[in-house]
Amino acid sequence: MRTLLTALILSTVTIFLIGCTSSVVSKKDDDQDTDSSDLDSDSDSDSDSDSDSDSDTDSDTDSDTDSDTDSDTDTDTGTDTGPLWDVEICQTGGYMNDCGIISCGSPPPSLTETMIIPGTGNGKLVTLSIDTNPRTIFSFSDISATLSNGTSTVNFYNNYNAATGASSHVFPTEWPIPHFWDEEIGGTWTLAFEDSEYTAGNGFALLEWCLTFEDPSTTSPYLTSGNWSGTQTGQIDDYNSTSDPPGPRTTVFETKINDPVNANGATPTLSMTVSHSSPSDLSIWLVAADGTTVTIKSQGTGTIPSTYPLDTLSSDWLTGMYQLSFKDHTAGNSGALSGWSIGI
Repeated sequence: MRTLLTALILSTVTIFLIGCTSSVVSKKDDDQDTDSSDLDSDSDSDSDSDSDSDSDTDSDTDSDTDSDTDSDTDTDTGTDTGPLWDVEICQTGGYMNDCGIISCGSPPPSLTETMIIPGTGNGKLVTLSIDTNPRTIFSFSDISATLSNGTSTVNFYNNYNAATGASSHVFPTEWPIPHFWDEEIGGTWTLAFEDSEYTAGNGFALLEWCLTFEDPSTTSPYLTSGNWSGTQTGQIDDYNSTSDPPGPRTTVFETKINDPVNANGATPTLSMTVSHSSPSDLSIWLVAADGTTVTIKSQGTGTIPSTYPLDTLSSDWLTGMYQLSFKDHTAGNSGALSGWSIGI
């Protein structure tokens, strides 16, 4: 009995010890699994973090490259604007109806053309070139024309009182114009024509017009003194009551000053040599390049002046077309212009 009890006790103790050992082993395995899981977790976290960091670095590099490229392209493009100096820049024109002998209408026939010049710098002399169709009736005597750069406007051609019946007008194809001296050439340039005289002519067709801006670094200073001779001289028409109704014919002499001339405050002088058997028959006037009309002599006065001060032109550019006109109001006497000039 004692032996059986002892064996039972030993068996119970053995089973208890085996259970404890198994528990210890199980706990150890659990700890190992946990550490392994932690290790994997740390490894994944570190790996993801490094990968994200590399990705950010690549993104920064792309951004810098794009920014630099765009900036360089814009800068290069902006440096190539504006026409070259001394280059003829041309544009086609349009057509203007004739005024007619009964009515011009309101407003009268006109033609306006524009040309846009990129900003380049301040210019000196600009040359306007014009190509037109022929006008066989009254030539261009009924046309007036202006050129504008948006700041200044130049009346470079005037109709010269065409209604008087004058027929000796010409229309030069090249017009040196210094009136925009030291002004920025960039902007909208406007060429405008108008027919406001009652003459029976044909329409006006502007085939092409061109602007040439002279290089300011090679342009000579404008002139403030000199003497420019009239290019036309000849007989002064006598009044003929049979062939000249409704009034005396006007004899017109023209000249064109191409030099860049500025009176610069001085008073220009008209000089002329005129012979006439009855000076009191004549009225004489000058139409200047800017369209100003200066009365030199009225009918009824007996003396024809050999010189006449042009006070109204003392602050003006003198470059352009001039017209010296004579009207003989009484039949029976003749005369002639043998020379004339405009000087400072």
